[in-house]
Amino acid sequence: MNASNIEVDEQWKGLYEASEDFRAKYEEMYLAVESLPEGLIERGRNLEYPQLHNACLEVDFELVKGLLEAGASADSYTYTEGDTDTTPLVWLAESQMDSKDKLSLARLLVRYGADVNEGDALAAARDWDDEDFVDFLVEAGATD
Repeated sequence: MNASNIEVDEQWKGLYEASEDFRAKYEEMYLAVESLPEGLIERGRNLEYPQLHNACLEVDFELVKGLLEAGASADSYTYTEGDTDTTPLVWLAESQMDSKDKLSLARLLVRYGADVNEGDALAAARDWDDEDFVDFLVEAGATD
């Protein structure tokens, strides 16, 4: 599979054509999904872009790990030109999921290279008054 065979969701076509950064990130995520093992590929295809971020919010540990192993960056920005244009750790910090799941997913992302200072997850966790996530990020090296 190469970039010339990529199918772009209708909602992203304008941005895909207009932004080189978005196009590169979309293609990275698309190729990671298409590289998933047979048992995971359909789950990846069924998620909207950005699949890694959404797999985190779906608390799909197996898919998150599969995407990371298939080449999705743990520090992926979405390049969607809005509030969602940030890293999976920030999406987790802003989520209201079960704290145990959130921390487990964050540890997985960090294990695969996520930088706890990228995207300002610490500020997001503080904004959401999530002391457990703040503590995790600080212990992992996050700074103001």
